[in-house]
Amino acid sequence: MGLLQELNKFAEGLEQLRDEVKIQLHLASLESKQEWERAEKQRDHFLAELNKISKETSGSKEGLVEKAEVIGEELKSTYQRIKDRLSE
Repeated sequence: MGLLQELNKFAEGLEQLRDEVKIQLHLASLESKQEWERAEKQRDHFLAELNKISKETSGSKEGLVEKAEVIGEELKSTYQRIKDRLSE
């Protein structure tokens, strides 16, 4: 599987986790809602990086991929933390 395909698959998993959290958010505390807002900004940044990678044709793609991976992992952790908090 190519690097871009792996990132796209990762992004699909993030979207699924995001959707699960979003459903639970309507009952959430203010703190969870504020964390959600920060995560949404982070998600926008992640998606923008994926878009850059898909359009990039030069050798600098590797640096963009690494950056997207870091952002994606942070975003995944944030969504999981919110989900765990909402499940308590």
